[in-house]
Amino acid sequence: ILSVLLWGLPQSMLKAIKFNTNLDDVVEKFGAPMICGDFNFHVENKNDQNAKKFIALYESKGFQQHVDKGTHNSGGVLDLILTLKSGTDALPLKDVIVESNTGTTSDHHLVYVDIPNHLQPHSSQKKAFATKNVREFKKIDINEFRHDLFCSLTTIQLTSVDQAIDIYQDNLKAILDLHAPLVTRNFKMRQSPWWNKSCKSAKVEVRKAQRKFYKDKSNSEAREIYNEKCIDKSIIINRARNLYFNEKLSSSKGNPKATYKVLNHLMDKEYGENKLPHCNDKTMLAENFKTFFDSKVKDIYSGIEKDSVQYKETNSDQYMQGHENLSRFAQFREVSVEELFDLAKDLSDKSCELDILPIWLFKSCLPELI
Repeated sequence: ILSVLLWGLPQSMLKAIKFNTNLDDVVEKFGAPMICGDFNFHVENKNDQNAKKFIALYESKGFQQHVDKGTHNSGGVLDLILTLKSGTDALPLKDVIVESNTGTTSDHHLVYVDIPNHLQPHSSQKKAFATKNVREFKKIDINEFRHDLFCSLTTIQLTSVDQAIDIYQDNLKAILDLHAPLVTRNFKMRQSPWWNKSCKSAKVEVRKAQRKFYKDKSNSEAREIYNEKCIDKSIIINRARNLYFNEKLSSSKGNPKATYKVLNHLMDKEYGENKLPHCNDKTMLAENFKTFFDSKVKDIYSGIEKDSVQYKETNSDQYMQGHENLSRFAQFREVSVEELFDLAKDLSDKSCELDILPIWLFKSCLPELI
């Protein structure tokens, strides 16, 4: 809990501008905020313009006020307790009591409130994970794996390509289940490092309120709830982001390199400035882009036309006879094992999820697979 005590806030809204900035600072700090004290605004008076502006100010920041009885000898509600309205950051205060018998000479009354002591402790950023079933190929004993491949594939008589593919997949899967069975692993999902459970919860609440409001846009209550949830979400996300980068900058104190790295990330210097070539004139930059890609397309077309003209000149007889014999594969020769071996060795090491074996493991077992 972040407790903030105030006394005698000036009624002039011009002088209270600093309070606006202080509210932003409070929201960004660690802990669930609770602001209390003598605010010196008669919030019970609906006709008090200064009080109305003050109420609009703290409500725009996502705060709510809990005291509803007079806290002064004259009956005015001057001593207030402000907390955030957000469901994830609100303090569930109970039993707000105003006691006039203070035992002192003060003209203000005592305000009692019960604060729960079972709040969830602050935890560091919890990383989101995605659960996947994977094979630990790196733990495979290559020699034993190749031996099992040799024993399972060399005794099979193949009659068609389709049969060869089915046998290849079934046998490999069975051998992989022995050497690298499927295991469940958690993988960190890509997301902002400052995104936490509160941000996620606030986003969900906004979506719920939005769906309810969109069903009936004439519902003023639904509109008000939706606007409140949007304010809550903005406050929570901004606070989470600011807390994260404040901690990063604090931990980088005395380390200029680490500090500049954080600042460059915040100012998007690493990514933003390098997205486009340097040019002072945006119109000229656009023209340069157009010229570049126009020349690329023309070069491609000129290459195609050059090849086409050359083909026509060397094969003019066939070309003039209705293109009957063009682009036909009429003769084939059998590919040798050595050629397949060389082609497989030249494959890129990139793999996809559809590949039964990663390419690096496939290359290690070429003698058994070809």
